[in-house]
Amino acid sequence: MPEGRINALWWGMGTAAGKPAMQIVGDFQATNTSHYAIRICGMNFIRPRNVEVLLQMVTLEDAKTGMHSSKNFIPKRAIGELRMMFFIAPPICHDGEPLVADISFIDQFNNERVLKDLRFTNEAWRRGASDAVGLFERALRSGDRQALVSSMVAIDEASAAWGTWQAALRRVPHTVVHAETRKFFVELWIHYGEHIRQEVNDDLLLGIALKVLLPPYEGPAMRLYRGEGAYNRKYRKYGMSWSSDVAVAEKFATGIWRTFEGGSAVTL
Repeated sequence: MPEGRINALWWGMGTAAGKPAMQIVGDFQATNTSHYAIRICGMNFIRPRNVEVLLQMVTLEDAKTGMHSSKNFIPKRAIGELRMMFFIAPPICHDGEPLVADISFIDQFNNERVLKDLRFTNEAWRRGASDAVGLFERALRSGDRQALVSSMVAIDEASAAWGTWQAALRRVPHTVVHAETRKFFVELWIHYGEHIRQEVNDDLLLGIALKVLLPPYEGPAMRLYRGEGAYNRKYRKYGMSWSSDVAVAEKFATGIWRTFEGGSAVTL
């Protein structure tokens, strides 16, 4: 069932795959009545029909930290906080109009739960997104760890979308980040970097922000390696994860990258 917040179900305008699109976001409470941990593996946008789903994502909240990931599970006999997002095209609502839709969630056992007549508005999310970005900026300056975590959760709750995360990270180069914040952000990045990167969806912007959010490296020069697709190597489109151990890079290069056109490479 949807959560009881004013901005639990909302839609806004955006772009996906280079097309104007409606971004549809919902926060739900999901009860696991089974004897197994449940992972949400997929979704369907059922109604309205005659739209194209350009992008979709579903995550579950970690009960201890409040951070979301697509890899989290709902423990058996427990309630989980679930967040979903669709980008659909063409846009089918005008500004201020509600969207009424049917969607479904699918677990790892291929069980499907359909939710009908969900009502998404596009009014409250703007206020929530702006407030969340402000909280994030103030938390960076303060050095307060709990305030930083709370602000990141607020960004997720405001939009669960790249637009708000991008807005927050654009503030970072213009913010004096507290030294304690930088130390703590190392831990956050290790545990939730994948989630943040998915939400931002802009490695250049993320890289610029991380130079400010993380402590500078002060050790000796290091040689770093990365297992990469040959296509990315050719056009110098490098990812953000590198290792000082060439064996780690080779492991990635001989993994899924081998299946891409042109094969793989180890970059240093």
